[in-house]
Amino acid sequence: MPTRIAVDAMGGDAAPAVVVEGAVRATRQAPSDLAVLLFGPEARIREELARYPDAADLPLQVIDAPEVIGMAEAPAAAVKTKQRSSIHLGLAAHKQGQADAFISAGNT
Repeated sequence: MPTRIAVDAMGGDAAPAVVVEGAVRATRQAPSDLAVLLFGPEARIREELARYPDAADLPLQVIDAPEVIGMAEAPAAAVKTKQRSSIHLGLAAHKQGQADAFISAGNT
């Protein structure tokens, strides 16, 4: 079974572009037992993935998380009110054992 890393694709100032690029690079270079789960608005993530011709062949999975927590929002309140955000759903996936780890450069 591969190591599954859940990633907040909307985390950081240049997200999702740099986060998706990092996921693509990681899965290209990592051992074959790595899978990356990208959490965020599906259409935006797929738009970024379209820039990489080999993305469909990589162990990348997109999980739709339509709500985004902005950098100016209070993190504790936002996680409670935006339950379909990339941070909330990514952490839930980790808690439920669907991911081995969760990472975010977002407002945490």
